[in-house]
Amino acid sequence: MGSKGPGLLDQREEIVIREFNSSGSDSEACKALERKSTMLPRRLRCIVDAHTVHKASFDCKVKQFPDGLIMLAETESAEIVGMVCGALKKVSLHWENNGRETTALYIFDLRIAGSHQRHGIGMRLMQELERRAVDRGATYAYLTVNSDNKKAQQMFKRRSFSVCSERFPIGGKVAAQSVYRHRLDAKRAEQVERLDGEAACKLMESELAGVDFLPSDIRSLVNSPFFQGTYVAREVASDENPSTAGMETSLGMVSLWDGSMLTTFCITRFVFPASWYSMLHFRICLLACAGFVGLLWCRHIGGLFAAGCTAWGCGHVLAIAAGGFGLFKMRTLLWLVWVLLRNQDGDMKLRARLFGPAQKGPRGGELLGLALARAQHEAADLGFLSWICNLDTESPLRSIFRESGNFRTRLMHKSLVETSSTESKEALPQTSPLDFHDPRDI
Repeated sequence: MGSKGPGLLDQREEIVIREFNSSGSDSEACKALERKSTMLPRRLRCIVDAHTVHKASFDCKVKQFPDGLIMLAETESAEIVGMVCGALKKVSLHWENNGRETTALYIFDLRIAGSHQRHGIGMRLMQELERRAVDRGATYAYLTVNSDNKKAQQMFKRRSFSVCSERFPIGGKVAAQSVYRHRLDAKRAEQVERLDGEAACKLMESELAGVDFLPSDIRSLVNSPFFQGTYVAREVASDENPSTAGMETSLGMVSLWDGSMLTTFCITRFVFPASWYSMLHFRICLLACAGFVGLLWCRHIGGLFAAGCTAWGCGHVLAIAAGGFGLFKMRTLLWLVWVLLRNQDGDMKLRARLFGPAQKGPRGGELLGLALARAQHEAADLGFLSWICNLDTESPLRSIFRESGNFRTRLMHKSLVETSSTESKEALPQTSPLDFHDPRDI
């Protein structure tokens, strides 16, 4: 049954909060609402417009989890003006006694139509989602939000959420010539192998045991069509010492996930509409204009030197050099923009997601580097254009990645009920910097 509240936009209008109906028209209505939303940082929205592209029904993301629900806000005229998704799963949290599993609610895709914002609809959706999740056994909730989205953070704080982790996603372009090598010597043997099925499941359960947010349904991850293998590099002790011969002394591992099979991303406007960039004559005009401006600038600089204004001329030359250097440093970002401009149908395999990185032993970092290289090499072979990996800003594994991130997100959490581990809902501790980032949590 849906819940009704007093009309916040108009005293005569009622907004009904109800559950998603997979057999009706809700899927297309939710997709349409999400297309009007954007996850881009606010400082970029004046020149860029982008949105998510769904390749299947809207509720497919929720269906990846053991349980979940979607709440909608609907007007009297049956228009969907708000939505929020929730996924239920059992996870480990380090502050729970004896590491017992907790039924957690992961909240995502909160969207409110621009015409209905600032009227309490988001709060009502969250309240109803949390209430129904508690009825299904949830005792804990968490979500992610862009660091620059202050309005959403304030709303979540009013719902008693607190920041428990700062995320700095790392990513880069997948190079077809990614290098990956095996190193062999007389005392140690290293190899990077791909694990699937039960072998991958057992390795993740053993090496990631007790990590915050590790889900109990690891087998569901491994058996998912989105799972692309776990890559592990090991160091085995030499045979010179019979007591340790054949024992695993160091290990590095990471898993690969298809992040574009259900949803992807496209840019619909980058200064100009995306459709313009597909027209040859527009690209020619754009290059011609750039060349013309460059020619005029060069003539102006020549005039400055001819007039004896050496300082001004040198300043212009330095400005050109700085601009060229800036474009060189931004080449990967500009390449990504170009790719997203051409991804209007969502057919490109835009991103592979690396998750569950781990290391142990004295050479664990080096072995993790090998496993990462192998995973990126496999991503290139599978046709992915880029990769991304979510890590805490304080994670010691960040130093193993050569690439850097471009934006920050915040992980926020709360207790849904009073538990023995907390005196109040606001008393939850920070999560571990080595927490597990579920690839489904996007």
